Parts: sequence; C-alpha cells; structure tokens
Amino acid sequence: MGTCLFIACSKDPLVPFDRGEKELRPDLPEQSFLYGNDTLPAHFYTSPLGFISSIQNPITNNGATLGRVLFYDKKLSLNNSISCGSCHDQSKAFSDPNRFSSGFEGEITTRNSMAVENTKFSYRFFWDQRAYLVEEQVLMPIQNHIEMGMNLGDLIEKLQAVDYYPALFQKAFGHSEITVDKLSNALAQFVQSLMTYRSKYDIGKQTGFAGFTALETDGMNIFFSGAINCNHCHTSGNFYGTLALSNGLDSIYSDNGKGLITGDSSDDGQFKVPSL
Repeated sequence: MGTCLFIACSKDPLVPFDRGEKELRPDLPEQSFLYGNDTLPAHFYTSPLGFISSIQNPITNNGATLGRVLFYDKKLSLNNSISCGSCHDQSKAFSDPNRFSSGFEGEITTRNSMAVENTKFSYRFFWDQRAYLVEEQVLMPIQNHIEMGMNLGDLIEKLQAVDYYPALFQKAFGHSEITVDKLSNALAQFVQSLMTYRSKYDIGKQTGFAGFTALETDGMNIFFSGAINCNHCHTSGNFYGTLALSNGLDSIYSDNGKGLITGDSSDDGQFKVPSL
C-alpha cells in the first residue's frame, strides 16, 4: 500500500478472532505450489542489483504458502475488515486502480497502493522508498493507523489463537512459534514470488521479436529511443526502476515524496519508479 507511516495508539479496541464466528479457512492443496523454482528469461538477470532480499530470505514453497494465507487474511487488520489483498488486488495485477486506497475504518490513504509484482528484483519500497527491503515493507501497512491499524504484539497473540496458523508456521520454519520475524519473512517470500515474465515482450526478447507487429515494433523503438528515453527511468530487464525520480511536471509539490523521508529538499517531488 502507498501511504506515509504514522503509528499511534488506536482509539478502537482490538477485535479478536472469535471461535464462535464462522471462519473462512485456507483451502490449500495437499502438495504445495512451486513458488521459488521459476526459470526466468535471461534478460531478467541483467539488473546489477541481483536478488537482494531473496539472498537473506530465500523463497520456499511452505514459506510462501504461509505468506499467501497471511496476505489474504483480514485478521491482520484491527477490526478484521481488510487484508493486504484488499488493496493489492490480484485481478488488477496486485495493485489498486483507485487513486487512493481505503483503510480498515474506511479512511482514505494519502497515496495509491503500488503494485507488488517483481519486487524480487528491486529494493527501497513505497513511493517514498522508506522501506529498504520487502521484509520491512510488509510490516508497515499492518501498523499504519489508517491502513490496517494493528500493533504487532497484539497481532502475534491474535494469530496464535487461530488453530491452523501454528501448523503452517511449523511447516514453513520448523517451529510452531509465531514471531514478527517469521511473519515478515513469510509475507516477503510470497510477495517476491509474484513475478511477470511471460509477456509478449519477454518472449520476443528471446526470439528477436519475430512475432511483433509493425506497430509494436515502432512502440518498442520509441520506448528505447534517445529522444523519448522511457527506459531511462524504467530500467533493467523487467523495467523495474530502483530510483526515486521526478517526472518534472510540477513546480510546486502537493506531496514531497522522498523528500518527506530524507528531509533533503533536492528529493522533493521524487517518487519510486514503478514496474511496468
């Protein structure tokens, strides 16, 4: 999600999981999906960054499975009303088509929720780049007073009361104890497994773009031309920029972006370049 992080004591009480309520349980396959064994096109490995987060927290099938359950679980919000997937909509490429997103009490965030695909190839997340790694990023919306409103300590207790979570944590990490680090790592593993690498461009890159129409070829040439220079911002094999940049359209900023985080006026109006 994309909004500044201001953590404060919520005026609302924690809504615990009630075993008397009808619970939606995860419907998981007997054999885990293969999350971390993708064979990627060669041009995906051209980024000088490599795979930053996955080196420290490699994707495992059981870890990403747990992360997937957590990603779609509304119990991660204070009043059990929204999940990560509420704003990062799978049918919308894990993004929010709305200009701003709605939080757990219906309040509106100050920024749009960024798409979360291809994060494995980048670092410094959110529009203002305030989180260095995905493992940091996934915890911030949970604690945000508009987005999900949870205290992490309370969340751990809340999840411990759900009968299927200890077994999922056991499979993912070899121990049923639920901790903030495990929560973060599982969510990060799932998010980093969301990759797009079968587009017509990806296929064409391997075949000399033989299947491109004349119009598609013209568009690609314009994208990479020195005059237009789209790829100056959308760099690397999957067009995921790693920098915060200004598009130069505004002389007065209503949102200072990265400058709000760094306090450096030269960063005002700069925002993370999103994936295409």
